[in-house]
Amino acid sequence: MTEPPKILLLLLDISCPESRPDLKGDFLELYDYRATKKSRSEANRKLLRDILSILPLNFIVKEKRNKPVAMFSTNLKIARRNLVKNKMYTAINIAGLSVSLSICILITLFVRDELSFDRHFHGADKVYRIAGSYSQGGADRVMSAQTTYLVKPLIENDVEGLESITRADFTGDVITIGDKPYAESRMVYADSTFFDVFKTPFLKGDATTALDRPENVVVDKSTAEKYFGTDDVLGKILDLRGKQFVITGVFEPFPQNTHFECHLVFPISGIKQWYADWILTNASGTSLYTYIRSKDTFSVDGFEAAISKQVANRWGWKDAGAPKYFLQPLTSIHLKSHFGDETGVNGSITTVYIFSATAIVIFLLACINYINLTTAASFQRGKEVGMKKVLGSTTRMQLLQFQTESFVVAIAAMTIALILAKLTIPTFNQLSGKTLDFNPFVDPIIGGGILVILILVGALAGAAPALVLLRTSTIGMLTDKLELRGSKSYLRSALIIFQFSISIILIASTLIVMDQISFIRKSDLGISPESVILIPLQTEKIASTYELIKNELLRNPAVISVSASSNKTTERVGNWRQYKVDPAQKDAVSCPSTVVSIDFFEAMKATMVSGRTFSKEHTTDVLNAYILNESAVEFLGLSDPIGKSLNGSTFTESKWFVRNGEIIGVVKDFHFASLHDKVQPVVFCLASEQTEGYNWLEVKISNDDIPKTIKSLEAVWASVAGERPFEFEFMDEAVANHYQAEDRFLKIFTTFSVLSILLGGLGLFGLTAFMTKKRMKEIGIRRIMGASVPVLIRILSVDFLKLVLIANVIGWPIAWYFMSGWLSGFAYRINIDPRIFIVTGVVVLLIAFLCILYHSLKVSRVNPMKSLRSE
Repeated sequence: MTEPPKILLLLLDISCPESRPDLKGDFLELYDYRATKKSRSEANRKLLRDILSILPLNFIVKEKRNKPVAMFSTNLKIARRNLVKNKMYTAINIAGLSVSLSICILITLFVRDELSFDRHFHGADKVYRIAGSYSQGGADRVMSAQTTYLVKPLIENDVEGLESITRADFTGDVITIGDKPYAESRMVYADSTFFDVFKTPFLKGDATTALDRPENVVVDKSTAEKYFGTDDVLGKILDLRGKQFVITGVFEPFPQNTHFECHLVFPISGIKQWYADWILTNASGTSLYTYIRSKDTFSVDGFEAAISKQVANRWGWKDAGAPKYFLQPLTSIHLKSHFGDETGVNGSITTVYIFSATAIVIFLLACINYINLTTAASFQRGKEVGMKKVLGSTTRMQLLQFQTESFVVAIAAMTIALILAKLTIPTFNQLSGKTLDFNPFVDPIIGGGILVILILVGALAGAAPALVLLRTSTIGMLTDKLELRGSKSYLRSALIIFQFSISIILIASTLIVMDQISFIRKSDLGISPESVILIPLQTEKIASTYELIKNELLRNPAVISVSASSNKTTERVGNWRQYKVDPAQKDAVSCPSTVVSIDFFEAMKATMVSGRTFSKEHTTDVLNAYILNESAVEFLGLSDPIGKSLNGSTFTESKWFVRNGEIIGVVKDFHFASLHDKVQPVVFCLASEQTEGYNWLEVKISNDDIPKTIKSLEAVWASVAGERPFEFEFMDEAVANHYQAEDRFLKIFTTFSVLSILLGGLGLFGLTAFMTKKRMKEIGIRRIMGASVPVLIRILSVDFLKLVLIANVIGWPIAWYFMSGWLSGFAYRINIDPRIFIVTGVVVLLIAFLCILYHSLKVSRVNPMKSLRSE
């Protein structure tokens, strides 16, 4: 008799009413007739039509059914007995699922937070930041998140599609309330339209008029309560740089998933007089951020073309040196913007993709383990399923039994996963630098997702073993002649290969990340950051007392050296000045420039490649000497720079001066910023009345009793600059901050990699137990024939280890490909060491072998007569 495909048989069994078993036989006879007389394809098609035609019978025929509660209770009892009987496998399944689900929950919270940045603003999809690409005189251009102060008046009335526009200068200063000064690092100088762009709820005052007057200021609720003990602060006075401001509004604090920090907002119209002239007049500079809110008819391409036209028409800038402005959607800044002058450390869309993929992969690993183990375990229940089938149990009833057991395991695993996620979220927050919270009962997305996963895992994992068994003949089940052969064996092998391939990719990637971060930390920066304290000179008045501060600090024997610079030694140099190496040169070239003290290079232990450093003995150095780094020499096209003239300019933030000087030395390249970027070309000169002043002190101290030394530094600061709070940071910590994202990535990724290999090993451990148990008779015969324990271990392990070797071959090139892409984000990076893949392969093989060894030893030492008797 010709049988229809298994799927049609299953549908037929499900569709026929239980009270009409004769229908199934009639349809099968009809199928055999059609297949014989016509064709199988037509027989299949008509059988499917017949199945659909009898579906209404299930609603017409009143079945006499057992009470669902009673049936469910019976299934639960059987499930409990089976799960308790196989304690180890139940524990493996629950542990694997619960750990993987808790990881998925944590990663989901992380990814959702990363993707939610700035979306809390009303109409966030209509808000953009204007960024720019700026010429530096050569082929390369500098990308910056900042614009000039003059962009707003350039476009606000002449470019279509703008609803509102605001400038924002994120800064910090000391505010005074009453007679008490407070250091506030999260201030913003902005236009009166700031809250028209960043729409946020106001608790007190009117958002549309709160910043209209120059003497107004707006604070958030937390700041109001911090300084005044209440949010009812309208009309209260605070002082900034000797000017009084009146609080005219209180707004809801911006959430942490905002790409900038803002607690107080001062109107630019009230502080504009404090800006240097170059900020207010220089069209080519970058000084603050510009944001726009667009209308519905707005076109990004049209805007960028219009602003380029305005730059050409209004500023007369038509050549390649003109700044090129473009828009960044507000919601993309945190993950996709990594320009110079960002408001803070942004995230990475690549990290989001990697973590999302990792969560999915780890969950799949646990599910594969679960399905593998439950399917393998089901072969021990062949007689049970066969007997039920003989006694009249339908496919639906058998399926429900397996799914009940699966749902019990899934519910237990989900419960433990929720507890684990809640307990580990504080640690996860420390690793990720976030403040995530987790409550599935009030979070519909997480709660709904958990429910969907629970249903999918329970249904699919329960259906797999049931369908495998029910496709086997009843005679085969009753005689216990079930074999793990054919396509199922291939599928199981493929799943094992997939598991270990993922583990190998994760472990190899983790080792490469560790290698790169170790390379960064051990790289020679060109200067010595150890035991160097960076102190900001917060005002021009304080900066003018540099020599006094230096002399006072050097009185302390623990202070080794003191130097100063206009640029923070751990940040990119931002002051671009124009230079000509030949007076007849037509076009000047812009190059980053910084002002340093006379002993800066000695204090920072920089290496001179040629020439000399600045010297007090050469009095002309103050106005005429330049020192270049190696990159600047290359950038300016100089072959033998010492003694050559360099015509440039200096700026005091209010006035320009011509500085035609001489190159007296070349310093070895050292890193002002992170190793993500190449060393900038930098021109160094001494501070004078024709240059800007110092902004930072670099104080090198001994390692003996550092807290005491810092207290002495603070005492000197108080005696010279007591009106300002003492602020400092260690240079090596500032350098390390450049790699916070990589450090966090490494910590989280390492954790996930370890868990993935543990999940793979756990699954292999359980599967090996079933396979060895299935081969007890074979092992007994081999023992009787004289096989030794090592031989038996080899026989039992070789098939699994072959799969792990195949996983290595698959995993290595994939890991190499993705990590090569990740390393491309560093200007200075390692070459991937092939030994990493060898180590990964050996470690994974060793773990797999240890998982197999336990059960191999266990069955190899069993009395062979006992093994044969048990069969």
